[in-house]
Amino acid sequence: MRLPERELPMIRVLLVDRSCNPEVSRWCEANEELTVSMMPEKTELRDVLTRQRYDTVIVHDSPDDSPALSIPRQIRTFSTVIPVIFLADIFDADRAAKALSTGAD
Repeated sequence: MRLPERELPMIRVLLVDRSCNPEVSRWCEANEELTVSMMPEKTELRDVLTRQRYDTVIVHDSPDDSPALSIPRQIRTFSTVIPVIFLADIFDADRAAKALSTGAD
């Protein structure tokens, strides 16, 4: 006997992207398993994460955005369980190591 298929809940993602790269948002929109919310520009990260429950946070890093490295640390100060994915346009092992040391997964 075959079990009826059940609809799985969407994965709620907060996207922190200061680069305004249209490719990043297009990639997120193309994935049918994600519900992606862009972090508002003038809103505090803590406020966003306390108002809405997210399953993961994606931080898009651009080479000219040094504050992006501080975002995983900010998240870890009030949430140790939410996964933080650090997405970069270029491969840079030193920057990746810094992202991991600040709390990215």
